Amino acid sequence: MRTFAVVVLLLAVCTFSAHAQTGPKIQLLVDGELGFPTTPESFTDGWSAVGFGGGVGIGIELLPIVVVTANFNFTRVGLDEEGSLPLGISPDTVSVDGGAINVLYVWAGGKLYLMEEGSARPYVVGGLGYYRLSASDLDITSSGVTQTFEFESESVLGANAGIGVDVAVGDAMNVFFEGQYQIGFTEEESTGHVPVRVGLVFMFGQ
Repeated sequence: MRTFAVVVLLLAVCTFSAHAQTGPKIQLLVDGELGFPTTPESFTDGWSAVGFGGGVGIGIELLPIVVVTANFNFTRVGLDEEGSLPLGISPDTVSVDGGAINVLYVWAGGKLYLMEEGSARPYVVGGLGYYRLSASDLDITSSGVTQTFEFESESVLGANAGIGVDVAVGDAMNVFFEGQYQIGFTEEESTGHVPVRVGLVFMFGQ
């Protein structure tokens, strides 16, 4: 995961070096996010109501209002140790450790600005990509005895759509606020969550 993030950043630097003087405008994005699980019910009941994560991305401006993007996002949702634990576990009789869900989403898509100019530019965004759902081992201890449960990971097609706004804070930097719905078409029932992202956009090129 960290290796991929480094590759994305190196790709952005190389792209900038090659095109900054003569090529299209390049956007480099970095963000933090809160992720809110929505489906399936076991995801919303057994785990925390909010997860934490972040991401990086690169965009190439094709037109003043059209940007094609490639993005890497990661969200981690911890187990709700005081709520309805999975596997029918009662939090009153055992102690638990681990069991956090990890959502890795690598996607390509586009961003369409709703106005060509302005200090605050709203936009819509969407795309398709690689969606990986995994979980750390869950250790359950009762009466001094620990039992470990392992969860299978899934790698499936994902899709996303959302809205946001870029706010200019300099000649070559914006702050952006964005909400999306991301869904992975996992077996039996799709897995969805809503990431709310805040980040920076660095702009290079003409």
